Amino acid sequence: MGADTFYETWGHHYTATDMDVYLKGSFNEEVILEQLEKEIFWVCLLESEPVGYAKLRKDKQERLPDTSKYIELQRIYVYQKYHGTGAAHLILQTVIDYVTKEGYDTLWLGVYEENKRAVNFYARYGFEVFGEWEFKAGDKVDIDLLVKKDLTKTSSQD
Repeated sequence: MGADTFYETWGHHYTATDMDVYLKGSFNEEVILEQLEKEIFWVCLLESEPVGYAKLRKDKQERLPDTSKYIELQRIYVYQKYHGTGAAHLILQTVIDYVTKEGYDTLWLGVYEENKRAVNFYARYGFEVFGEWEFKAGDKVDIDLLVKKDLTKTSSQD
């Protein structure tokens, strides 16, 4: 599902070689099995059909030194045929509710700076830009905006 939704979303953006390098490095069986042991995943289903998913990464927390307890939403994807159905809102709100309940005060993620739909989506939930980083797929390097949501203010869409 991860490789499928990434390809569906970004297949037009990367060369076949760059996409292949990224998919093989990020979604191979060994990597997935390791992540299932230590990361948190949600899968959204509609009548037992996968709609989308989210993944929280519990390690690699060095991006936000100014806050006491934060966690990264590393992936959130919805199959294109379910765009506009509210599935992404349901998944994100589920994640926000979970991390708030677990005592995190900040949720952060990287979002491709030219993906205006996603940038606007996160802004509606109160995420604010605090930096940027390079996202590399094969030889292609894109700039991701780093955005964060202060969970001590509210746990739902503004």
